[in-house]
Amino acid sequence: MSAYLDTSAAAVQAATASREIGTEPFFWNAIPQPTASYNVHTGTLLTFKFSNSHNLWLMGSQAEYDACDFSGATELASTTHGGAVGQDKANGLSNLYEATVAREGTLRFACQVGSHCDDGQKVVVHVTPAPPLAPLPPSPPPVSGSGSGAGGGSCDACCPVGTCDSNDDALKPECADCATCQNGGGSCPKNEDSAAASLGTGALGTTLLVTATTALALRKW
Repeated sequence: MSAYLDTSAAAVQAATASREIGTEPFFWNAIPQPTASYNVHTGTLLTFKFSNSHNLWLMGSQAEYDACDFSGATELASTTHGGAVGQDKANGLSNLYEATVAREGTLRFACQVGSHCDDGQKVVVHVTPAPPLAPLPPSPPPVSGSGSGAGGGSCDACCPVGTCDSNDDALKPECADCATCQNGGGSCPKNEDSAAASLGTGALGTTLLVTATTALALRKW
């Protein structure tokens, strides 16, 4: 295996992109190749499909590539390499070579059969480092101080558990003081409106508020 190409099953499955060499219906069989060079990133899976009339070699240098000199080349797949399945095999493309590009550089491929290389059955693949992955978006800040049972801090008194537990609850009338506390100074408002909000709305809330206010007035006397 070339230091640039990883043919292991794990590497093939982990490829982050793919590139078929050549175009339908001939792929690597085409002489000359329809595309002379390709640009890919590391992690890309290269795929060569070809019949028993062709093979695949990795050339040793640009000079050897230009001259179709195979003296320093490495055979990657013979004419009987095999591996094809399904429609490709039925179409006579019995050989399948797949490898993931493991490092950046310039790779030069050619067919060594007869005069195929001289006639244009060769390609150059330029490999550059894979771009960095995009960072994950930041997580939304937690709702602080909500719920007296959660250890929420100084907003516990106006953030009842089960009622004002999320950002969506801020729209509830009974959670107005809770939202003010969390978005403001970190303490519950000290006024009658706060008492009304915490005691509830409607007739029951009004009754409880009057009772609480009366009790506070009697304590002053």
